[in-house]
Amino acid sequence: MKNQLYWLCQLFGWTYHFSIDSMRYVSLFGMSTGLVANAFINILLCIGITHSYHLLIEKLAWLDLPLQKLIPRIIAAVTLMSTMLALLNIPIDYYTIPAMRQVWTNLSGIAIVFIITNWGKHFLLWALIYHVYQYSDRSRKSEVEKIKLLASVKDFESKMLRA
Repeated sequence: MKNQLYWLCQLFGWTYHFSIDSMRYVSLFGMSTGLVANAFINILLCIGITHSYHLLIEKLAWLDLPLQKLIPRIIAAVTLMSTMLALLNIPIDYYTIPAMRQVWTNLSGIAIVFIITNWGKHFLLWALIYHVYQYSDRSRKSEVEKIKLLASVKDFESKMLRA
């Protein structure tokens, strides 16, 4: 169930984001099959990149780290994910949205930093939602275990008193 929820959120979240983003592109460049292909490719890329992040933090046990050690890792990972997507996105936009060719041909360094920062906002939000969910899920499980342990102790005490 939890795994299905994760994939549903991944698919819905990135599809929603690119649906809104595509409206902006449609208003600028008009509707085209390239634009639809662009959105589809970007949805898959974002799901792939964020899922890779998910696998990485599980493998490296980042969720077990204290906050002061976790935050720099999240910032580094968000920067890496944003840079990866920006560098992949430039050629994808170039080939799928012909009107963007002029923009990408004259791209400056500051524009690339802006693109990376823009993607960073989305990945940081994703990471924040992911980590808050994981933290609250762990807290809930911990509380359930405490309640079970307390019930077990009380049960043992009552059995000892009856004996």
